[in-house]
Amino acid sequence: ETFVPRTSLCVTAKDASSTSLDTSGSSNRMSVQNVLKSMGGGTSESRWVINPEQSKFMQHWNIITMVALAFVSVFTPIHIAMFKTEVDPLFLASCAVDIIFLADLVLQFFLMHPKRTDYGLALEHRHKHIVQHYLRTWFFIDLVSVLPFDVLSLLSESEDGKTLKAVKVIRLMRLLKLARVLRASRVIRRIETRASISYGRLDLVKFFAILCMITH
Repeated sequence: ETFVPRTSLCVTAKDASSTSLDTSGSSNRMSVQNVLKSMGGGTSESRWVINPEQSKFMQHWNIITMVALAFVSVFTPIHIAMFKTEVDPLFLASCAVDIIFLADLVLQFFLMHPKRTDYGLALEHRHKHIVQHYLRTWFFIDLVSVLPFDVLSLLSESEDGKTLKAVKVIRLMRLLKLARVLRASRVIRRIETRASISYGRLDLVKFFAILCMITH
């Protein structure tokens, strides 16, 4: 009787294109279908889910999201603290960024996420579980960060009878848009799986990015 050592395997939908996975030090093979079944959902994937490791759309979307995050990190504090809310190019750019993050919020309901199984990490491919996971984790923070505080601030400053205190409260609420920066960790994690960059260089980029935001 041959002893087969148990190994930790990282399984993605990309691996599902192959018929089997090798176990180290053994001629026996374990099918990807068995690994996916360990997640309790069979092998069929919903047609509505997106694999972030294979989707070319997500590759471009990650870049767009990072540019939007850079805009929020740099211009949002300046816009709130130093400028009166009015319809100008900076206000229109802020509205465009709002639309990007709103689209990203909707996209999260269809995006596969890593899940720990008995065999290692696998991408959750069941749409129902993807939705439930997002609602339990990041949904509330993302929802608060996409509320149209700029529009509310514009209306409060243009209407008569509004007290100065109410205007200031709405202005402070606009700072909640900075919660969008928390998305950076998820976007960077998605980029890590696709980019051929060493972890040392990636950590260095993260360090300087965080340093720039703190200094700002």
